[in-house]
Amino acid sequence: VDSYDVRVGEDLGDIVLVKIEKKKYWMQDDWYCRYVTVKTPDGDYVEFPCFRWLVDDKEVVLRDGRAFLPQDDKTSLVKQHRQKELDTRRKTIRWKEWQPGIPMSIDSNRHRDLPRDIQFDSEKGVDFILNYSKAIENLCVNRFMHMFQSSWSDFGDFEKIFSPSQSNFTDEHVE
Repeated sequence: VDSYDVRVGEDLGDIVLVKIEKKKYWMQDDWYCRYVTVKTPDGDYVEFPCFRWLVDDKEVVLRDGRAFLPQDDKTSLVKQHRQKELDTRRKTIRWKEWQPGIPMSIDSNRHRDLPRDIQFDSEKGVDFILNYSKAIENLCVNRFMHMFQSSWSDFGDFEKIFSPSQSNFTDEHVE
């Protein structure tokens, strides 16, 4: 993780877009950018989220991270940028309909089949796996706790807690 300070000697006014350019110097020199933070002359901070790979000799233009509906965009420059970003996504990403009435999803079965610039960084991939594991663990614990908190009418109900066909908590039956 690197952090860079860029100082400007003059007031730039309201910063509504930030452009990042990366030049390709090596074969695999992609750079993952999480965000750009700008400190204004007033001491305020404006964050421009990126969360994408900068690849080859491409530039990325970022809007600030505050959520605005399209009709609330402040300048024509920001409106034009939003439209250009949508047009680019429509052209460069394959979309598919998962179910009628549900928003379109990216047409990809595997992470590595996505365009490189929209893939998650490796840290996020690990985060997905850990969160998935934690969710499964919580489901199992909640099911186990529910079994102990519910009423039992006979010893057979108690055996269900430890039966492999009823749960994944142990391979042994209570006898």
